[in-house]
Amino acid sequence: MSEEQALSRPIGWWLKQADVLLDAAFDEELEAEEVDRRGWQILTSLTTGPKRREEVAGSLTPFDPPSVVADVIEQLRGRGWVEDRAAVLQLTPSGVKLQ
Repeated sequence: MSEEQALSRPIGWWLKQADVLLDAAFDEELEAEEVDRRGWQILTSLTTGPKRREEVAGSLTPFDPPSVVADVIEQLRGRGWVEDRAAVLQLTPSGVKLQ
């Protein structure tokens, strides 16, 4: 792509490109743990302490529908990294080690 072509791209195109590159970087870095960007965001959000499930899901719904966020939470629970007690999520000792 020439410099002229690059400069003519709208800002939205550049933002989408940045998002694609971020996803690729997360995939590459977290591949060994089989965690994607959303999983990493959930794990990171819990490093400050337990949070209500709806709070965690609500912070990610601008990016993914609630059903996708719920699936990611369940995957993290299935791996033993997150526990859910009365709709309050927190990291397990194994989840803490990932951080």
